[in-house]
Amino acid sequence: MSEFCFGVGVGKISKKEISRRKNIARLHNIDFVVQAGNAGQCQCGRGCKLDACAIKRFWFAAPNQGEPHNMNIRKQVLAKV
Repeated sequence: MSEFCFGVGVGKISKKEISRRKNIARLHNIDFVVQAGNAGQCQCGRGCKLDACAIKRFWFAAPNQGEPHNMNIRKQVLAKV
């Protein structure tokens, strides 16, 4: 089964905000994914190690159950963000 990804962002995100979003995701039985850097490369330009890069990509991921389920879960989750 494929995934429905939404709420995608790129930039700095605090550990507190990551934790808050993971808790929101947990309430809806979905995942909140955080990826440091860009395909294994530092994205901020300082030559950071992969997990230390300040610039992160992040998104919510849910099982793709088609419409209208996908849009309903998206609305519910993003309303809490």
